[in-house]
Amino acid sequence: MILSLVISIVFTGLGFWFVLAPPQSDHLLFGNTPLLLLTGLSAVVLFGLLTVSISIKLFDKKPGLIIDDQGITDNSSGLSADFIPWEEIEEIQITRLMSQKLLVIVVKNPQIYIDRVSNPVKRSSIKMNFSTYGSPLVISSNALKVNFANLHTLIVEKFDNKKSEKVRD
Repeated sequence: MILSLVISIVFTGLGFWFVLAPPQSDHLLFGNTPLLLLTGLSAVVLFGLLTVSISIKLFDKKPGLIIDDQGITDNSSGLSADFIPWEEIEEIQITRLMSQKLLVIVVKNPQIYIDRVSNPVKRSSIKMNFSTYGSPLVISSNALKVNFANLHTLIVEKFDNKKSEKVRD
């Protein structure tokens, strides 16, 4: 997370540089001041929000993820779903975003989790998760103090146990 924070701060700074004092050049890309301005503004907004989000998570004292008999309480990112009951979970998948592995929590009623989010930026991101991965609920181990393999094992074992209990009842 610290590396991500440093990178987002650097790109936010580059964005400010492009907006406030764009480099002067005859080069096709750098000579186009409106393009530099748009690029700079985009970087400031995107990486500025990312900087704030990562900073908040770094100093957040709440556990990033709680896995118990009721379900999963996700507080691992700015797009966290809060509580996901085991009964709602249909499947747990693994996907990749570049070199990063992600857990996709496929739920029976994805719209419920989308509707919970009032912030339009977060809602848009969660909808993008849904269209990309088939679920609005995606968990990364990056902000957690556990590696991906252990996280996956913990969640899948608990999920399988809850499914077995339900079958026996």
